[in-house]
Amino acid sequence: MRGFDTVDSPWQECMAPFIAVWHETQKDLPASGIRFLSSGFIERSARYCGIAQDMAEKLVRVARTIEEDPGLRSVAWFLHHGLWINRIHGIRMSEWPVPTETLKEDAGLFYVIVLLAGVPRLQGIYRRLGMPSGVVRDTVAELDRRMGESGSFFRTYGSPGIDAKTLGWLLMIWDAELYQIGRFQFGLSSHSGVIRAYRSTSTGSLVALSEDDRIFLPNGLNDGSGGISGLENSWTATLEGTENETMGYPISPSGFAVNKKIRLPKCEWVEVFSKGSPTLDFHIPAGPPMDFEVCGRSLQDAISFFRQFFPEKPFVAFESWSWILDPVFPDILPPDSNLVRFQREVYLYPCLRGSGDSMPAEVRRGEGGRATSMEKRFSEYLSSGGKFNSGGFFLMIEDFDWGSQPYHQQELPW
Repeated sequence: MRGFDTVDSPWQECMAPFIAVWHETQKDLPASGIRFLSSGFIERSARYCGIAQDMAEKLVRVARTIEEDPGLRSVAWFLHHGLWINRIHGIRMSEWPVPTETLKEDAGLFYVIVLLAGVPRLQGIYRRLGMPSGVVRDTVAELDRRMGESGSFFRTYGSPGIDAKTLGWLLMIWDAELYQIGRFQFGLSSHSGVIRAYRSTSTGSLVALSEDDRIFLPNGLNDGSGGISGLENSWTATLEGTENETMGYPISPSGFAVNKKIRLPKCEWVEVFSKGSPTLDFHIPAGPPMDFEVCGRSLQDAISFFRQFFPEKPFVAFESWSWILDPVFPDILPPDSNLVRFQREVYLYPCLRGSGDSMPAEVRRGEGGRATSMEKRFSEYLSSGGKFNSGGFFLMIEDFDWGSQPYHQQELPW
């Protein structure tokens, strides 16, 4: 198989299921001078993504090393075809190795170069959509952020770059499925179905019920949250319906399941959110503090943006899962903190994630490496035996009125 014997064994293991595709792509491998490894291409693509000149120059040097190494050259060509020419389905990028033996401290730049190879394709998509230059600039800048000190590769290896898992995540941007609108990132998605929401036709109140057969800890969080599982008083939610009513266990807007079965008459309570409901998926990139008003503008602008550029794809709610949605935060942080104020604007629900007895990795130190007030409070919480979880949220578009706390001001039927 042409070039396969020049590839290190970790690469061979990842590409074994794609041997036939490998063979086809290698037929077109140029004898020399791969275009996306040329200095001009690297510099233009790096500039498009807002990468600084000194880093662009380093990328040029690394690209030259890849061009001269038969194994890396073949892998880069394979990924170029598999990601940007004819998408190869089934590639699990999270399992692909980082070429530390060959590229040493520059190993994380290999996947950056693979991603830059897809810039012309991305530019073409943006042109067809008529995407505003400001949105393009802010969106593709995520690559530079991920390469830096806030990225997982830098935290692991101490040098700039991305790993294959991060490349897989960035494909959402390179496929034009995720956009930076103000402080946050958004993409069209659908509700996975862990809860259902019902609205009262008489009062307008909204109630979330757990889906059937979910197991909760006595405190109302998912079994397994914070690394805790199998407690004696854990309980299982049920969800069932008859011709006249829906019966289930509610989720409080604060993000805890309530061990009390309620009945919602169908003549008054209408299902408005369930598995498959179209959503605006919500992501929180590294960046400045989540100023409350800035957050509100970001969500408002996202509604306008997606209605303008994707009018054929309606959505009914924002939704996300994140460490910032941990429902214990109001017990740790002051009520005027950005995170607590954000949580009060949305409907939280429990989900199975969290860092348990360690600080969330996203919590950063302040200037000069000094502990922030958040870090101090989190440390005290851990010292007292607390556990960190993650959470989910949804916010119906028709309820969006930033600052009104719509779900915390309503009357609840339990």
